[in-house]
Amino acid sequence: PLGSGLCPAPASTRGQGGAAAALPLGGGLLRAGGALGMAGTEATSGMSRKEKQRLKKAEKQAAREARKGFKEAADTLVDDLMDEVESKARDLGEIDRCISELGALQSTQPEGAVLKVLPGDWKLAYTDSADTLNEFGTGLGSLPGTSIKEVFLSFNDKAQVEVNEVCRVLGPFPNLRNKLEGTWKLQEG
Repeated sequence: PLGSGLCPAPASTRGQGGAAAALPLGGGLLRAGGALGMAGTEATSGMSRKEKQRLKKAEKQAAREARKGFKEAADTLVDDLMDEVESKARDLGEIDRCISELGALQSTQPEGAVLKVLPGDWKLAYTDSADTLNEFGTGLGSLPGTSIKEVFLSFNDKAQVEVNEVCRVLGPFPNLRNKLEGTWKLQEG
């Protein structure tokens, strides 16, 4: 959702945002209510009450299975991505593949699905560009003798975001924490 190079994670161990994408997912999953979703008033007009109940039950079961398949596919991709990010010899092609597949998988989800999982605390786990850090933070990492050590993002469901960046300054100086606050909006496309 935010950009490329960031990975979704539990509050303090994984992050989101960056140069590729964070929660997008790919694969051949069907949306809940695919073929069975045609059970509207026209399709069910000649059915008995029991047949309608069976159809509704089958639709719910298909939706549960689709959500379970999506979750399993997403968890597998995120695990693969985090393994690659945490390895000593990162394969950028594999990282890009995982992020691309996550993006494609996300596109199979109903509109608004990202809004349900985005709120929370995130930690930047990976970026393939130092410029990405400057997009989310103060830009202090681009100054001589400074580097960004950590970036944390907190989103709430009231469209507020808080970004905390930890900067290291060369020399006998303590780390700096910069806090930025603002609002967020998800745009499709």
